Amino acid sequence: MKNIKVEKIVLYLAIVPLTIISFIFYINYSRKVKIKNERINLLTDSISYINGVNGYYSGLLKIKMKLSNITLDDNSIKVYDITADTNKSNPVKISSILGKNNHSLILRYTQIGCNECSSLTVKKLKTLRKLHPDLAIYAFVDFTNYDSYLQWRKVGEIDFPVFYVKKQNFPFDKDCNEYSYVFLVNKDGVASDFFVPNSGHPDMLDYFFDNIYKKGI
Repeated sequence: MKNIKVEKIVLYLAIVPLTIISFIFYINYSRKVKIKNERINLLTDSISYINGVNGYYSGLLKIKMKLSNITLDDNSIKVYDITADTNKSNPVKISSILGKNNHSLILRYTQIGCNECSSLTVKKLKTLRKLHPDLAIYAFVDFTNYDSYLQWRKVGEIDFPVFYVKKQNFPFDKDCNEYSYVFLVNKDGVASDFFVPNSGHPDMLDYFFDNIYKKGI
């Protein structure tokens, strides 16, 4: 009996350290697996982000190359001045708006698409206007509901002239996938420097506006 008890004690003393060692090994192994998975996830996220950025830049470049140097034609675009809250008043010639300035910065605002992107763009346009009041800024919107337009202008505290142009009546709408976009146009109506804002890359919007002012003065 004594020998059996001794054997049990010896066995117990042997098992306990092995259990502790196994437990420590398991914890260390789990920690290493967790760190490895976190690194893999971080790498995957980084690759996805880089691919997204590259795709965004590539799309911007294609739009800029395709649409630049197109002239806005009075005969093909019907423009209505709705700055003074007049519900689609008599049409005005776009040349009479743009011809007053060497360059004008245009926001083509659409109801569909990325609302966050559009709101961010309006906010930064207002900041740009305060910093550079000499730069002409105009918004061309496609609201189908006049009350929605008034609400947008009130909420956004829009302080630059606004004109109505029917959806798809601007020659660049289709190529910009009906998202809101900004571009520069000279006094002859020749468009250039197109940019489609993305709320995921607000720094690019800042960079665009900083450089567009230098071109627009």
